[in-house]
Order: sequence, then C-alpha cells, then structure tokens
Amino acid sequence: MDIKKYWKTENSERVREQWVKTFATPPPTRLTVYRLHDKFEQTGSIHNAPRSGRPITVTTQENEFKVAQAFTQSSQKSKYTVSYELGIERKSLGRLMNRAGLKMYTPRLIHGLLEDRRLQLSENILSEELEGNAILNKIVWSDEANFKLSSAVNRHDCVYYATKNPSITIEKQPNQPGVTVWAGISCKGVVGPIILHTSIDQTVYLNMLQDTIIPQVREQYQNDDFYFQQDGAPPHFALTVRALLDLKFPNRWIGRRGAID
Repeated sequence: MDIKKYWKTENSERVREQWVKTFATPPPTRLTVYRLHDKFEQTGSIHNAPRSGRPITVTTQENEFKVAQAFTQSSQKSKYTVSYELGIERKSLGRLMNRAGLKMYTPRLIHGLLEDRRLQLSENILSEELEGNAILNKIVWSDEANFKLSSAVNRHDCVYYATKNPSITIEKQPNQPGVTVWAGISCKGVVGPIILHTSIDQTVYLNMLQDTIIPQVREQYQNDDFYFQQDGAPPHFALTVRALLDLKFPNRWIGRRGAID
C-alpha cells in the first residue's frame, strides 16, 4: 500500500517515511521504490516475471535422487552407462552428481595375498607363533633402497590426506647421483648395511652374499636355527643366487621360488 503512494506523490522520500510509520522497519531504498514502480507499470505486479529460456526439466530433485541411487547400487558404473540408463545427458548428469556430492576417487594398488604361496607362508608363520616357537625371532629380513642426492622420494609411497586436493607436485631430475643401500635386520641385530654406488644386478648381489651377507648371518646365528628372507627382485631370482642360497642355507631361506616361497 505504501508503494502505491508513489503514484500519488511521486516522492520516494514520503514513501519511505510512511513505510517507517506503518511497519517500524528500515524502509526500502529510493532505487527499490523506483524499480517496484517500473515493474508494476510493466507487468501489473511487483512479483518477478516468469524467466525466459528452457524450463528446468532435468536437474530436478527427483533426478538427483535417481543419480545418487544409481551410483550407490554400483559405484563403479561409468558416467556413460548411467547417462544411458537414466536417459540424462552427460553434462546434466555431471551437474546432478555435483549436487549429490558424488566425487571420483582412484583406488590405490596394494599387494594382494591371493596367491597360495603367500597365504601358506602367512598361515605357517602364524601357526608357528601360536605354538610358541617364536619363528619371527629366527627370520633375518632384508631389503634394499635407493637414495638420491636430490632427496627425491618414491611418489607411490608418498600420500597426502586433505579435504581438498593439495595439488602437490614432485620434481624429478633423471640421472641424479646417489647410493644403493642393502641391509638386513633380525632380533639379533643388523646385517650390513652395504652401501653401493652402482645398482644391484645378479653378479653384484651374488658377491654381496658370498663376501658379506652369509658370513654376518652365520656370525649372528651360531647354529642353523634361522631363516634368511629376501624379496622377489630380479637379482634375487637369478639361478646362481638361488643355487648359492640352497647350498649355504638349505631349506632355510624365504623368497621367490625359494625353499620357503
């Protein structure tokens, strides 16, 4: 009613004064009064006119629920498949997925324990421990790693957890100088470490076993009540390496195609 006074007085200030008297609230600005007047002249109402363009028929709450339900039932479905099944254009599907809070995640690859040999080894170790044989105290665990002067890290072992993508990059410089370190560890102490300025191939590893590793393991364990473990790296799998381990540690080494696989 107060806005109608503008037609009589054409004075926005009087409209504002009357607003304060009637509603006891801050009045609309003069610009708002002018706009409401113009809108009423054009449409006969102070309500917004219907918007032009295509009506919203796809990104509805019902379709949002359908999209969320489709990915809940099968989270590995592709956007193409869901778009085809629901009859929704992929661009509209993307908007619906955003509204439903659906984000894309890439699974991490980890070593599986589906091979019979790995499962059998794990079960045997667990059984020995439960029987009180303390087999874990009899294993010499070994591995090697590369260290670069550039302090580069293996990105596969480096993860970040955050609510948003931190967009972290790792600069890698090829052919950086560094060293390769081999070491073993058991309840009796450390074997090595052996520091090399070259990579480890089967010849280098065979010499390491003969000159350093086997003598140190024998020194730690005065009897044959131990097991030597190595991973399945190519130098460890060489025939000459396996033959030497079979000779020096018969039925006492764990590894790829070893006495205990």
